[in-house]
This record gives sequence, C-alpha cells and structure tokens, in this order.
Amino acid sequence: MGKAAAAFAKATEMAPGFEEAYTYWGNALQELGQTEEALQVFQKGVKAVSQGPENAAKRAMMHFHIANSHGSLGRQDEALKSYKEATKVNPTLAAAWTNMGTIYQGKKQNEEA
Repeated sequence: MGKAAAAFAKATEMAPGFEEAYTYWGNALQELGQTEEALQVFQKGVKAVSQGPENAAKRAMMHFHIANSHGSLGRQDEALKSYKEATKVNPTLAAAWTNMGTIYQGKKQNEEA
C-alpha cells in the first residue's frame, strides 16, 4: 500500500464515519492498480456514511465508486446494480445515469439506456 493509501486508512481508523477518507483511500488504491481492494474500501465507506437525507449525496457517491470499481474489474452487471442504487439514493447523479447508459449501449440494450 502506498503512503497516501496508508494515511487514508489511518484516517478511517481514527474517524470511522469520515466518508471522504474512504473515498480518497479507495481512489489511491485504484491508482496503485489495486481495484479489488479499492472496492472493499468503498463498500466499507457506504456502510460508514450515516443514514438520513442530509447524507444521500455521500451515500450515492459511494455506490458510484463501487460501480466504477466493478466496471474496472469487468463486472458490468454488478456495476449496473450499484449505479442503480446510486440513482435510487440520489436521482440527480448524472454521472451514474450516463455510465448506466454506456453499459446498456455496450450490451446492445439501447431500449433500456
């Protein structure tokens, strides 16, 4: 694990509900080519974000990161599920809608895109 990833991991130990640390940690792992590990971090992060409407955007972004990780690992169906969850939590997350459309288009399912 790189120094940045290690620092972000430490931040999540010190403040388990600090969503931003999970995002940065997962992104750092992805930059190191450790996508499976990043996926696990994002999954922990979505659980760490408090429930409630005030945190909907943060939860949606965690689902978005989970979806991106699945996509990077070639798991398109899992990516779709996570993008759908992101848009369920935050219907205005345009990037998730766009990525869903791209996956449907790639699967030749334009009627769903």
